[in-house]
Amino acid sequence: QLNYAVYRNGKLAGEAEIHMQQQGKRWVIRSEGSGTRGLGRLLGVTDAEQAEGSFVNGRFRPDRFSHHSRLAGFSNDWSAQFNWQDNTVAITKGEDILSLDMGQGALDKLSLNVDLQWRVRERDPDLQLFEVTDDKIKPRTYRLLPPEQLETSLGCISTVPVELIPTG
Repeated sequence: QLNYAVYRNGKLAGEAEIHMQQQGKRWVIRSEGSGTRGLGRLLGVTDAEQAEGSFVNGRFRPDRFSHHSRLAGFSNDWSAQFNWQDNTVAITKGEDILSLDMGQGALDKLSLNVDLQWRVRERDPDLQLFEVTDDKIKPRTYRLLPPEQLETSLGCISTVPVELIPTG
């Protein structure tokens, strides 16, 4: 379990928790976040996501993903079913189902972060990934930044920051 405090302009703006749990041969990754101060708290900002899947050749492969967010009383709920045999993903939003070709292996946001960590650890130079969203598959390109030391409650740890390169 990881707990994050999100700061904006030096002030606590939100909190996030990430859980990764093994259930037999399957894994579940959950993320929950909320606005705790200012506009985020006033608007009731919340976000919850869950990916379920397994590890294949050392890499996480999702079978299912669900997303729920809430802002000022409005919800955004959608889910994705991954079919690796057919290389397709079915995105469900309300009554609508959209089936897309996964191309080079598109992933949901949580699984993409696990895969990105694997690529950094394995020194894989390909940091061009594809993210499944509620209505499309978006290309995401990342770059590695110089290593940094990060002070934590467990002591100082070495990190490799990764930056998303903005597109368009």
